[in-house]
Amino acid sequence: MTLNILHEGFEDKKFFETFIAPFLRMPTPNVGGYRGTKVWQNFEYFQYSTQTYSEVKNYITIVNQLGEDYIIIGDADYLETGHQKWRTGIAKTYTDCINYLYGLYNHSIKNIFIVVEEIESWFLCGFDASFCASQNPIITFHTITEVVTKELFEQASLPLTHIQLIDKLCEMPISIHFDISHAKTRNQSFRIFCDAMGL
Repeated sequence: MTLNILHEGFEDKKFFETFIAPFLRMPTPNVGGYRGTKVWQNFEYFQYSTQTYSEVKNYITIVNQLGEDYIIIGDADYLETGHQKWRTGIAKTYTDCINYLYGLYNHSIKNIFIVVEEIESWFLCGFDASFCASQNPIITFHTITEVVTKELFEQASLPLTHIQLIDKLCEMPISIHFDISHAKTRNQSFRIFCDAMGL
């Protein structure tokens, strides 16, 4: 079975490839939500932020015709201005974001997941305080990562750049320290996603 992941940027793809896809390839004891009992072996990634509205709609139509599954991941800050970037004021809550994406692409609400605040907040929520303190350079620990933006992430492990920190967290053996159970306690939007996906 194939799961198509419609995402905003390259960081989202790296996060799902590293921390999520391996678990979705295994059976889950947590039946329910969007996933049910499904086990996906193949993953296709589609960066919708670089596509036109019609291209995204066409992609979803093809996925449906093939009988494949798909989810859409959107940052809470990704509030619509045209089809590219969203701005604060149009959607202010998790539910507003869900409803906005639903209205934009007219697909099932159960397929939509919002990242609060940005995908970088999901990267950091799975690493505990002792691990962050053990790193060189030290990674700033946020008890609740829903406040983490790209800017805060940039400052989390100076002098590493944004891309260097993402690459570091995604590499072995560091990536194995990402704890999904711990992450769910530090970011509510991640918990909502995990509950729906049986994680």
